[in-house]
Amino acid sequence: MKSLPILAFFLSISTFQTLFSQEQLGLRFERFSGIWATETNPAAVSFNPLKWDVNLFQIDGFGENSYAFLSKTSLIRAARHPEKLNSMANEAERHQPSRDQIMQDFFLPKRKMHGIGQGRFSGPGFSFKIKDQHTIGITTTLRFQVSSYKIPTVLAFETINNRPLNTDVVVKPFKLSAASWAEIGFLYAFNTPDNGDPILSFGIMPKILMGIEGGYGRLEREVVYQQTSPKDFLFETGHFNYGTTNSNFNSIETQSIKPKINGFGGAVNLGFSYSMPDENSDMDMDYKWRSGFSIIDLGFINFNKNAEQHDIDFNESTPISSTIFNGIKTPRDFINTISQNFLKDSIKSLSDNRFSIGLPASVSVQFDYKIYPKFYVSSIATQRISIAKNNLSRPNSIAVIPRFESRFLSASLPLILNDYRTFRMGFAARLGFLVLGTDNLGWLREKNTQAGADFYLGLKINGFKLKLSDIFGGLSRRNRTWKKVGCYVF
Repeated sequence: MKSLPILAFFLSISTFQTLFSQEQLGLRFERFSGIWATETNPAAVSFNPLKWDVNLFQIDGFGENSYAFLSKTSLIRAARHPEKLNSMANEAERHQPSRDQIMQDFFLPKRKMHGIGQGRFSGPGFSFKIKDQHTIGITTTLRFQVSSYKIPTVLAFETINNRPLNTDVVVKPFKLSAASWAEIGFLYAFNTPDNGDPILSFGIMPKILMGIEGGYGRLEREVVYQQTSPKDFLFETGHFNYGTTNSNFNSIETQSIKPKINGFGGAVNLGFSYSMPDENSDMDMDYKWRSGFSIIDLGFINFNKNAEQHDIDFNESTPISSTIFNGIKTPRDFINTISQNFLKDSIKSLSDNRFSIGLPASVSVQFDYKIYPKFYVSSIATQRISIAKNNLSRPNSIAVIPRFESRFLSASLPLILNDYRTFRMGFAARLGFLVLGTDNLGWLREKNTQAGADFYLGLKINGFKLKLSDIFGGLSRRNRTWKKVGCYVF
């Protein structure tokens, strides 16, 4: 296909590909979320009725794109039957697809495209209340994300695939960033006394970041090119900049990749909450309503070990053939080939031995309202913000979340407007100390258009005395059973 070489070129300048949980609303928003709530608003842990909360593990994953999709299937079926997967990029399949095939198709270029994939694994962590008004805690997390927004529609499959030869293609500036890192967070939260007056809570979580792998690619100035034959291109002007860690360049060919720390950084989550206590409730730290504001992932990672930054700026006609990539085995081969063909020198593109990537920072506002004992309706709006030239990006979202909540059982039904474009519905449930859910039920359904997926799962422990009456009830203000933590009774 004549579109594939040039598309691959633009998407691979940072040596990453745009992949296919958003905010994990069912995991983080209820009062019993404990340490998990810090990724939405660190002040929210003050409203946990429990004395202490220990995270054993929490895993979540989220991905979506507006470039390509699977047609009329579920992602579970696609994963179970990869042999049935075929692409509409195959000319033969575009005309005669078989009935039982799983078809990969492409979105029409109606607007600028985007792609994002992220994953998180949180290990041991805890929160602990001191004298009812102070909460401390620690989190340990391993994260990965790749994201790109505002990808020009000229790179859409249908546009670029049907463009005649010897026609100018103008690609406007856009960027792609990716990183994997570990983080250790230190929580402190304070709340005013629960004495019937409005409760004000403040929370802050500074984080130490350890960058493992990272990379970015950015078009600084528009690129103009023509495709002169199925394998040949003529670039007339352009300027692109990219960076990547290289600690595993030689390991890729031998498949002996090992994670290494290639940089450090810092970040912070901080937030406020304000609530009106419900004096008619017998549950500790219960409220009629609660509002909140938070800033999440404000920070960056500086990759200054095993890192390199490259800059390619040209203003004269440069012929490039896709055959130059034949025989390339390592990222080093690719980088040297690009530099040689655009700058006539295989190492001239190297401009620095360090680069930084900003975390997927966002601001968020929340509101939670109790409509009936143990029944709540929450709302949350999240807006991404950019803090660095090369930064990861999270989706914007607006959500309404009705939920039932008790000490040992909860269920929620998130209703989400994702990136101000698409509506989706999720579901989450907590049974005792196990939570599982998704912010997008659509990826589980057959005969849906699949352009992404979302899931989360968590397991924790906290002090309790198991009583049958507590399963659908709460922690009594009068008894405050969490103050006398007992051993587990099954």
